Amino acid sequence: MDDKIKETFDKIHAEDELKDKTRAFLLKKTQGYTEYKNSRYLHAIRVAACCLFFIFIGWLGYWLYFLPTSFISIDVNPSMELGLNRFERVVSVKEYNDDGKKLADSFDLNFMGYTEALEQILADETIKNYLSQDEVLSIAIIGNDKEQSAEILSNVRSCVNGQKNIYCYSASSQMVGDAHELGLSYGKYRAYLELRELDPNITVEQVREMTMREIRNRIKALSDVPSNGTQSESEKGKNGFGNGYGSGLRRQKNGNH
Repeated sequence: MDDKIKETFDKIHAEDELKDKTRAFLLKKTQGYTEYKNSRYLHAIRVAACCLFFIFIGWLGYWLYFLPTSFISIDVNPSMELGLNRFERVVSVKEYNDDGKKLADSFDLNFMGYTEALEQILADETIKNYLSQDEVLSIAIIGNDKEQSAEILSNVRSCVNGQKNIYCYSASSQMVGDAHELGLSYGKYRAYLELRELDPNITVEQVREMTMREIRNRIKALSDVPSNGTQSESEKGKNGFGNGYGSGLRRQKNGNH
């Protein structure tokens, strides 16, 4: 009898010991799995953070390099705009009429310095032919950074120095959005506003296909003229260019291209 009782208690002790060992084994295994699982999560988080960092750096680089901060509007009848980034490299070329598209398609100006790009445009036979026929070429520098615009304007004037009928000026970018909404470059848009003051019936479509000389001649014809049919001295001084815009061009023509 005593032996049977002792055997029974030994079995209970053995079972308890087995349970303790099993519990310890499972606890060990479970903790190890949790640590491994946490390590995988941390690694995944680090990889995701690195990816986001490089995406941000890439976006920032794209924004710094490819976002235009100023524009050069070039208008004869070909009408186009060069978008310059903050490093003054050409990052966009936009044409605003059929002649402008033909001209833009004949170059690869992307990532050029603007002076080199402008020299190529001025050397094009189409532009040369227009200028040889006494057409007017308008170059507008548009930007919000006054110092940058002034520097670009000075360099552009140096590029065109000595050439007839090329007029350069700078302007803020306030009206650029309005010009683009109408499908006009800034230079054509500014001339259009001036002509519209004298001829409210003029349309954007008409102006888009007119040369700058045609627009200026139209402005001149519609400007106030003395009743005897002769021009006053002030009108003669305009040389076919309208108020405001023309006065700036007159100063440039007198030796400051």
